[in-house]
Amino acid sequence: MVTPKINLTIRRGMQHNGRSVIAVFHAGLTEERSHGTRIVVWTVSAVIEPVAWAVVWIASSRTEGGFPLGTSTIITYYLLILLMSRLVSSWTFDALAQDIALGRYGSYLVRPVGVVLYRLGLDLSHKFVAVGALIPLWLAGMGVALHMNMLECEPGRLIYIAGAVFVAMVLRFVMDITVAHVVMWTGRADGVSIVYHAMSRLLGGITVPLVLLPEWAQSFATALPFRFMYSLPVEIAVGFVDAGEMFLGLLGGIVWIAVFVVGGAVIMRMAKMYIDPWEA
Repeated sequence: MVTPKINLTIRRGMQHNGRSVIAVFHAGLTEERSHGTRIVVWTVSAVIEPVAWAVVWIASSRTEGGFPLGTSTIITYYLLILLMSRLVSSWTFDALAQDIALGRYGSYLVRPVGVVLYRLGLDLSHKFVAVGALIPLWLAGMGVALHMNMLECEPGRLIYIAGAVFVAMVLRFVMDITVAHVVMWTGRADGVSIVYHAMSRLLGGITVPLVLLPEWAQSFATALPFRFMYSLPVEIAVGFVDAGEMFLGLLGGIVWIAVFVVGGAVIMRMAKMYIDPWEA
């Protein structure tokens, strides 16, 4: 439950647009820290899926001849996927989709920029807590990976990794906002949420590393935005892609950001024709 003081700060963040993003961030951080049990549950649930899939693919590598990935590569890959899933984690889609389903969308149309920046502030506070909760695990895992020479750490590649991580976070945020508007036609948020998150995991390289997919499936997955949200920075870090593919991957993520920004703006403009902002 948000305390009245935090709620007031959040409302001010909505009213004053970008000037209060930091205030909203601090308010969200205070709320996140006040729910220790919830943080533990989130952390455990975040770890379970990558660990489970890592075990599955390690077992496959030991039973199938000619398996393209070794045990150490799989472990490193899923440690990094765990990090990426926390860096791009967001409640923006779920919150917006629920507001649309419950008829509270009008407030987004009154001051759309302010509400987007408000969501951004809360989104950053959630990422801060989600990433921080797993720092000991990542430090230990990355220490082992570096010792085993499983990471590509050339300066040029590190720059691409940083750029790909930034693109991934921005893409997840704008894609969440745009895709949530599908609820305007379905009327329910739960079905859209299940499909959206399932596709993100399958086509983003969480369920299975994309390099293990058949060639036709790899081509299909790399053309969609999910790879740029999750696995691309990991693929760069473990050496799955060369310099040319790194550049094209970064460019592809930027193109998808532009697609969802334009698409979101068009959908919100269309919504104003049918929804009275002052009725919600």
